[in-house]
Amino acid sequence: MTKTRIIPPVEIDEDGNIELNFDASEASTDWLKYGRLSKLAEEGDEEARRELERMESSEMIEEIDEDEEDPGPEE
Repeated sequence: MTKTRIIPPVEIDEDGNIELNFDASEASTDWLKYGRLSKLAEEGDEEARRELERMESSEMIEEIDEDEEDPGPEE
């Protein structure tokens, strides 16, 4: 069985270390598409502007298989 976890932009791990997840939205993950849409939006394309807003507000997720043991951080 799998469950879904939203990846937050900032997390604190079990040891108290701060982890920054810079790719926490579709806009940062698909930066090439985002750049092309930005240019179109600047030229007045309303559909491109709406897609940019959707990409910026999207949340990245992680699927976790509950049947597998967590191997922990790689050393």
